[in-house]
Amino acid sequence: MAEEMVGNALLDTSVLIFDEATQGSFAELANLVCRLPKLEKILVTGDKYQLGVHLQDLPNSLHEGFGLESMVQQLVGSSLVRHTRLVTCYRMHPLLVHIVSYASYEQHGESLEPGTAEEDRTLLTLSSFPLPMQNVPIVLLNIISTRRQDSVSHSLTNDEHTTSVVNLVSALYNYISPDVSLVVICLYLYQKECLQKEFENLGWNVLVVSVDGYQAQESDLVVLVTTRSRRNIGNLGDTSDFLRDDCRATVALSRAKHGLFLVGDVEILRSGTVWNRFLDKASEYTHIVGSEYLNVLRSGRCKRDRFGQLSPLMAEVYLTFRMRSLLSLSKKYGQTTVEMSVGEMNRARVVHLLTGMLEEKTGLTGIMGGIQIKTLTLFIIGKTATGNNGLEGP
Repeated sequence: MAEEMVGNALLDTSVLIFDEATQGSFAELANLVCRLPKLEKILVTGDKYQLGVHLQDLPNSLHEGFGLESMVQQLVGSSLVRHTRLVTCYRMHPLLVHIVSYASYEQHGESLEPGTAEEDRTLLTLSSFPLPMQNVPIVLLNIISTRRQDSVSHSLTNDEHTTSVVNLVSALYNYISPDVSLVVICLYLYQKECLQKEFENLGWNVLVVSVDGYQAQESDLVVLVTTRSRRNIGNLGDTSDFLRDDCRATVALSRAKHGLFLVGDVEILRSGTVWNRFLDKASEYTHIVGSEYLNVLRSGRCKRDRFGQLSPLMAEVYLTFRMRSLLSLSKKYGQTTVEMSVGEMNRARVVHLLTGMLEEKTGLTGIMGGIQIKTLTLFIIGKTATGNNGLEGP
């Protein structure tokens, strides 16, 4: 009876609205149109730069030419179909909109504009949560650790990424509220399963999802765990189609309303175009931090320096963040100045880290880009301690 009523109602339909149509195939659209004899207009909405129809379970030979492609791609390419582009994003914090726009859209000659003011996206920035950079709702957590593979599904997980995510969620509960709206998004199903079990054991009601299963959805806060790392058990390789899939990256990075926490191996992530552009742009506003940042969250003792950055900030973290600008400045001027806040870290340790990182990143000693660095001045900013572990002058 109910099916008959629905069928009769559809027979009188004159306007069809197909939302999130990027994930709908052209065959689905054709099937609907054939069933609606009074149809006059069709409104299709979708983002061609996000995930399309899920075809991974089908042979590659069936992916094209059988009507299984996204209807959005088909319709946008037709000269007979009128289309317009929506450029205003009302979901994300304006800074997130700006960064995602650069990462995913501007490389195609398009862009996004924020439709929501910063004042309406302050859940994270106005909380007591110790962000690496004040008022920047992004945490880039660089965790280089060992990943492993499930023997049945061959999917991946990373135990240290799991631990880092649990620590981040715990900190969000402590600094904001146990009732805060957050979701953990995983690139790999095995990582998702491991995190779900971990949260269940802790008695926490945390939503853990895959990227593919969370398109068209949103959350106040997003913890995005990427799993891949340079260390591995067995021959798992260092790159992934998931990282090179720009559409998947765009979906993953654009779900957060108030704040985004990205957990991953930064150098591995840079193998993907969107990930690399996102990291480049985000690094203009905040620092890439390491596992030491989790210790800061647990300690609860957080201060900021005159630049608004969290202090103490480990030298390894800050040097990684500054390396790109250091190289470019040295090429331009033949010298550079690096400012860093390292709290009570021994000055000799800082110098050791700096020289070691230069050699590791460039393979050169004393020479970068064919130009010798004439002067390298290291300013230590922060509280000066006394004794053998104290900071000496620069």
